[in-house]
Amino acid sequence: METRGTGTLEDDTKVSKTKVDSDVQFQQGLAYVRGDSGTVDYHKALQLFNRAADQGHTGAMCAAAAIYALGARVPQRTSENIEIDPSRAYQLYSRAAAAGDVDGIFGLYKCYYSGIGVESSPTKAYEALVEAATCSHIDAQLILSCNHLEGSLCEVVDQNTRDYWLHQVYSSCYSPAHAGRPQAQFYMGEVARLSEGRFTGGKSMLEWYKLAADQGHPKASYILAELLETGEACEDKCPDYVRAVKYYRQALSKLEYIFGSVDVEAALHRCYDSAVDKLLSTDSDARTYYEASVNNNVLVRLAEWYMANTEEIKDAAERAMRCYRRAAENNCSIAQHVLANRAYEQKQWEEAAEWYAKLIATNDSTAYYRYAMCYLNRPELPNAYRIAFVWMQKAAMEANDPAAMHQLGLMYIEGRGVKKDPVLGKELLAKGGLPTQQRNH
Repeated sequence: METRGTGTLEDDTKVSKTKVDSDVQFQQGLAYVRGDSGTVDYHKALQLFNRAADQGHTGAMCAAAAIYALGARVPQRTSENIEIDPSRAYQLYSRAAAAGDVDGIFGLYKCYYSGIGVESSPTKAYEALVEAATCSHIDAQLILSCNHLEGSLCEVVDQNTRDYWLHQVYSSCYSPAHAGRPQAQFYMGEVARLSEGRFTGGKSMLEWYKLAADQGHPKASYILAELLETGEACEDKCPDYVRAVKYYRQALSKLEYIFGSVDVEAALHRCYDSAVDKLLSTDSDARTYYEASVNNNVLVRLAEWYMANTEEIKDAAERAMRCYRRAAENNCSIAQHVLANRAYEQKQWEEAAEWYAKLIATNDSTAYYRYAMCYLNRPELPNAYRIAFVWMQKAAMEANDPAAMHQLGLMYIEGRGVKKDPVLGKELLAKGGLPTQQRNH
């Protein structure tokens, strides 16, 4: 009796310790996926999931399988992506399903439906889906209630069958035990949508999604953002890009490996681009995004906004110049004018001449006069006066610039860059007719 008891106790202790270890590893893996410490690390998460899976933890099997099935495609949150491994995903889902894990069974549905690590089979996919739904897997129940099943996995699903599965979800989520939980609220939004208002729990689809989204639910945030972007969630049916940005960003910040990031980022950027004026004054993250833009109009608008808010934002002027420079380097004439004029006013003749030269190359006659002045103010350069004369003459004769006529007159009188001709010089001075304070603008 003593021997038997000792053996049993040792065995039970080992099993208990293994379960505790695998549970800890699984939870640590989820923490890395969520980025609880501030950094998402799929590699560490996958290592922990695999260790727990090797000890028989079915939740870890499904978590690792999900990563292998989709890969870790969140480049802005992890420095190195994880390659997709469909065969490994299928193996792990199969092990979990064999152990009776409902998420494993649902995972097999996804494998058979999409051909992940196994040959696609609508029949096997449907069988796995029904088995998971029968075991109260809510996602499986929702899929069985969708119209898109017709002709894909099974014969046409009649309305009674759809309503049956919708009611199963409704019964699971709309109960005191799940009251206030964001996941349940999200599912209630799905039920209200799929049932076309027949099962609502007293709230509309949008109200359920918003309740879940306001508690940080990533999928609810994404769906609500989509509806705001299209205007469907707005009373006036006009897009609300500012609020859409809020919820897209929330979805992105709480993203998990089962919820691909590419579409969220693209949608977020669409809204950024559609609401520049509103977001400039309200959203510092949007301004950071705009600073990296390749759209010259956006860069110039952002630069102008920074210049108008130098008192409120410490480095606004510096940020504005960075925006102007990026746009100017991308051949934006407005930005090139700003940088050229700024350098000119600061008597940085070389830099000013470089920007004016780019404008001249596009036949911008408004740059002729100051380009000439950049050389007139640097007489130490070879042929400086001659170059100044050529462009001053073009400014005077082609652009009809009074200041250029005045300077050209002085050049003729003094013989700078041209043979002296006091008579012509005086004629040009008279033609320029500028007050003294405007003669060197």
